[in-house]
Amino acid sequence: MGKQLKILLLAILVLSSAFSNVSAASAADPEKGFQFLFGEDLKEGYITINSSSLYSKERGYGMKNPSSIQSGQTTISGSEIQLSADLPVNDYNVSLSVPGTVDTTKAKVFINNVEIKKSWVEQDGEKVLAFRFALIDDSMNFKITGEPAVLSQLSITPLPKRTPGDKPSIFLISDSTVRAYEIARAPMTGWGQVIDRLFEPEIKIENRAMGGRSTRTAYAEGRLNDLLVDVKPGDYVFIQFAHNDEAVNYPDRYVTVDEYKSYLNNYYIKGAIQRGAIPVALTSMNRRTFKQDLGAFVDSFPAYTQAMKEVAAENKLTLLDLNAKSLEYYNQLGYEGTASIFMQLKPGEAPNYPAGLNDNTHFKEAGAKQMARMIVEEINDKLPALSQYTLPYHKVMKEVFKDTENLWEREQIEKMALLGVMSGAGKNFKPEREVTLQDYLRMLERLTGIKPDELGVENLEPKLELLTREAAVSLALDAYSQKKKITPPAGNGDLYADKNDISPELVNKVASAAQLNLILPDENKRLHPKGVMTKKETAVLLYKVYIMINI
Repeated sequence: MGKQLKILLLAILVLSSAFSNVSAASAADPEKGFQFLFGEDLKEGYITINSSSLYSKERGYGMKNPSSIQSGQTTISGSEIQLSADLPVNDYNVSLSVPGTVDTTKAKVFINNVEIKKSWVEQDGEKVLAFRFALIDDSMNFKITGEPAVLSQLSITPLPKRTPGDKPSIFLISDSTVRAYEIARAPMTGWGQVIDRLFEPEIKIENRAMGGRSTRTAYAEGRLNDLLVDVKPGDYVFIQFAHNDEAVNYPDRYVTVDEYKSYLNNYYIKGAIQRGAIPVALTSMNRRTFKQDLGAFVDSFPAYTQAMKEVAAENKLTLLDLNAKSLEYYNQLGYEGTASIFMQLKPGEAPNYPAGLNDNTHFKEAGAKQMARMIVEEINDKLPALSQYTLPYHKVMKEVFKDTENLWEREQIEKMALLGVMSGAGKNFKPEREVTLQDYLRMLERLTGIKPDELGVENLEPKLELLTREAAVSLALDAYSQKKKITPPAGNGDLYADKNDISPELVNKVASAAQLNLILPDENKRLHPKGVMTKKETAVLLYKVYIMINI
């Protein structure tokens, strides 16, 4: 009887092993992806992986650190799980599952050194992490960490091939000079935020740029991956980096020139081409790098500029030379003139930066628009298939005036003109022209929607024709307060040397406006309440109201 039992047990083991092999064989088709089950259980259509499942090239999947893994019945665990699966280049749906009792708040998942920053979701008693992954190489190398790292199932399924759209989209991947900013950071603006104005409406701009990113971090954080799983054949991928790549003081961002070229070649360009997209190389615009001994602006990162040119040539890509174009424009404006396009702000000038700002890297909207103009000029010269969708700059951006290009107040003037609040005379704005009270009331109405008879006009001097500083800020305060439905802060008129020059009925309003930086004293603590407002001064005031209303 004992001998028969041994034979029976041996037969069961053989059959079990055969079932496992058949199951694994039926599931191991890289063209269809993989379905992995972790632990000791078996399931039809799944490949069981446990601590003895060492990766081999012949098998095409397996553990890279099996000696560090503990196998349970339905899971594997360890301080770090390393798993590889060989697959064709494609985009995949990937889903990881763990038991619902596992603390996933400390879990991190990496594939090919890309961190997956999606959220785990509770589903049928489990926690599931689902995402899309663009495979650039021929293997997915997983690294999962946690306290401990746990895994029960892993599904890798190929996504259908995407087809071209009716019109190409333009994807942007870059840094803070390109990203879009919320109004709470205005006037800071990336060129990717405004370039859509220079294209036909059907051309979609997908701005995936983010501040502080280099070729290394945009790849490692999954920003490139998220772009690649969305891009379609025939779309364009504009690649601009350098500002953070050369930042040696930030080790997480910094890459050597050789590493810079490697990231561009092996991930950005390769990944785009694999998906039928058209990568376009952009040299980065310069910082406000001025050499006093030369009396001119110079390239802020020449080694990285040259590297981008070499990468473009090696891969036969179109190169948009924003670096050279920006240098030419800066030198045209001169050092003082470039303050009008960079984030150079005086204290009290911008509501979002009350202390002012001395930033020679980032742009106001006025500067971002010029970068966008230069890029479109390069497109028109070098990318005929895309240039058919561009619009003429001089017809689109009519708010840019010849006589304000070098003005400190350029940003505010262009914004008010863009919003239709103020206007110029042909190609000029006439910034020094005095403003009448009636014109100002119309401007306030266009900006806020509040009619003149709803403001405190009765408090102004009778027969006032030209707009005085005290009248301008008092009416602006009324409009702001009504629009936001708030009571403005009380001010202290005694702080100002010329308090007695303020019309008595306006003292409280002017003091309140000063508290909000709607009116600023000079170095002698004088407000000059009776001074007549020019167009450029009016633009600065209305810009403040615009920001304060919208933040």
